[in-house]
Amino acid sequence: AKTVWRMLWRRISATGSTHQPPDSVFIVGMNARANTDAELAEFNAFYTNTHVPEVMAGGGYARGTRFEVYREFVHPAPGCPRFCAVYEADLAATQERQSRRAERGQLSSGPPAWEQHETLWRLVYRRIPPAE
Repeated sequence: AKTVWRMLWRRISATGSTHQPPDSVFIVGMNARANTDAELAEFNAFYTNTHVPEVMAGGGYARGTRFEVYREFVHPAPGCPRFCAVYEADLAATQERQSRRAERGQLSSGPPAWEQHETLWRLVYRRIPPAE
């Protein structure tokens, strides 16, 4: 195995509850194309206050947490995103997600820095039920 990159994340925001372990986790890694601190602040405000709540509502997620890279251990780090969002769902939401996707509709448009972001990867992990 070859290590491509490793990083530590700093939590930016968390929304929702954590009463039980999730049955599925949706993870998104992205970069902002913001060129100034003001654009980055606008990007983060939209991401935290608009986009995360819309994804949570549309996907039935109980919790959404945003992270920013705090430290990278391998330089350069191609494919290592600056931002990561983790959405957690219970069993009912996990089972309903496919039908919700068709009903969800469009997510809100954001400021230019948001509209120009680059999504590097999306991962979905589901808990495998024990064999009976």
